[in-house]
Amino acid sequence: MKNNSQNNKYQDLWRICESDLYQHWLGKAQNFNQQLFEGDNNEVENVTDIIEDFREVFNKINNDINMNSDANLNKRRNYCKALLNYCEVTQDWRDLGNWIKAEIQNFVGNDGAWLYFGLGRYLEETGELKESLDYHQKGIEASKETDNKNFLALNHLGAGITLQRSEQYQQAEWHLNQALAFFEAENNSYQQANTLLNLGSLYDRDSRPQKSINCYQKSFLILKKINYHFDLGRILYSLGIAYLRINEINKAEKTFSEAKSFCQETENLYFLALTIYGIGWLEYLQGNYTRSRQTLESAIAHLKQAKNSEFEKKESKYAIQLSFPEIEGNIFLVAAAAYSKGDNPDFEDANKYLDLAENSYNQLDYPEDKLNNVLSNRARLYKYKKEWDKATITFWQLLDRGKKRSSANTVSDAAIHLIWIYYQRSASIIEWIKLIRKLGLIGILGLVQGLFNRAKRYFEVNIAKLAYSSETVSKRNIKSRPRVG
Repeated sequence: MKNNSQNNKYQDLWRICESDLYQHWLGKAQNFNQQLFEGDNNEVENVTDIIEDFREVFNKINNDINMNSDANLNKRRNYCKALLNYCEVTQDWRDLGNWIKAEIQNFVGNDGAWLYFGLGRYLEETGELKESLDYHQKGIEASKETDNKNFLALNHLGAGITLQRSEQYQQAEWHLNQALAFFEAENNSYQQANTLLNLGSLYDRDSRPQKSINCYQKSFLILKKINYHFDLGRILYSLGIAYLRINEINKAEKTFSEAKSFCQETENLYFLALTIYGIGWLEYLQGNYTRSRQTLESAIAHLKQAKNSEFEKKESKYAIQLSFPEIEGNIFLVAAAAYSKGDNPDFEDANKYLDLAENSYNQLDYPEDKLNNVLSNRARLYKYKKEWDKATITFWQLLDRGKKRSSANTVSDAAIHLIWIYYQRSASIIEWIKLIRKLGLIGILGLVQGLFNRAKRYFEVNIAKLAYSSETVSKRNIKSRPRVG
């Protein structure tokens, strides 16, 4: 009896200690949230240090939940809410998505506004866009029911992100502007910057480059004003990509250099990997194919480190190796293009990266345009290898896909290459007639539009090349870009 009594006493002491520890980590996480995400225009001091401390708290909480999940079910919901913002900023989602799924399956209650938001954001990053939008719409309704204006705005933000990734730009813009209006009214500087960043991404995807650049620049200035350096690398990476799309080569190079410095300073591993990818794409456009390959390999390695390596050193045998299929597919696509060009092309590696890109894009709910980009690059690969029959068949497939999706860019791209291949093969008159008939009116109009756009782009690129060459010692040729989308 004495031993049993003593054991019970020790167990009671352990439960008290465990409860205190839980409150300690939860309290720290909530405090970091308040410092980083719930302030006004006052400066946030030592953001990098706070994020680093937040990482430590996340690891402790992650370990606490996973080591004894049955005993910690009551803690999990509070941890989920406290860690949402951390996961959003660092892309360190790990187990949080599964925890929130379990909470929703258990019961929702009055927590639907933030639970649906959290799961929606997690699903966006894993490419499950249809399901993500469903949860954000549920979050909007739950926010209205509980009069939770903050999470109403956040669910509008999440819906906007999902819709712009699904290429539903008009609806996405409406949701993002709803979120932005609320955050401006509440003087929430961080979320204003975050929403402007996503508006910039929308305009970038929708081929509205100047509006995209303006949003990125506004977002940067807001975070600079409140001394929030951790996210500056993310914004500058996006701005650098926007400059690349309009052939502002010198601006892109300077912006990526600054983004890399911020990411290294703040140990923002995920956006450091993306910035290195941007630099690799820049080098590809400059014709530095060997250096581009090396840089893109480095980007892939850094992305793996951001997802896995840091956590493998800690208590993370339970960690989910989260995939970011869209960005991985983009990196693989540019790598394939880099390996297919230059004095010593490596067609085997180029084909390997095309396969990897295709596998990544197939994880998305809306992969059609991305897969068309893979098919376009695969057709080019056959053309570079002078495998004319395979190239012709593949470009015909691309043309058919473009017609079905009413994609003028895809149709014109395929038509121009088919004309070039028929010319190289010295096709007969009968073959030319069959080609024109098969192109049809849509194909011919696409061909004319494509030739006009190429002439226009040739002029723009050469102007950009002259501007860039005047500020550099060595003059470099800017080659045609891979179809990243």
